[in-house]
Amino acid sequence: GQLHEVARNYFAICDQTKDVFYFGEDVAFYENGKVTKTDGSWQAGKGNRAGLMMPGSPKPKMKFYQELAPGVAMDRAEIVSLTDTCKTPAGTFQRCMRVKESSPLEPGASEYKFHAPGIGLVRDDELRLVKHGFIDAAKGK
Repeated sequence: GQLHEVARNYFAICDQTKDVFYFGEDVAFYENGKVTKTDGSWQAGKGNRAGLMMPGSPKPKMKFYQELAPGVAMDRAEIVSLTDTCKTPAGTFQRCMRVKESSPLEPGASEYKFHAPGIGLVRDDELRLVKHGFIDAAKGK
């Protein structure tokens, strides 16, 4: 395969609510090993606001903006389900949260993402998790 995109995302967790906030991203798109564009890069501040990437207490039908950079990145999400089963090459995950994502910058387009408890993102539209694991803090691995 070839490198298509590199994104560095900036997140923070609220200790009280466990909400995960999204403060921006630096993104670069590649063709033939060279950066061709950086469309979609943004940071909170100067007219942009941090978005909510993951609520600490998700509920079905909950809606929120993940990105709030007018004219650049305005992804929004709706929690569709908290009880989905998602099969991937890495395994079958129960009680997954299914999120529908869309953007007013791309009218009519949407995609679904699935998040498994204790694992995280396991399916992103057509992409599937193929492997996962945990770091052993005592061993540093």
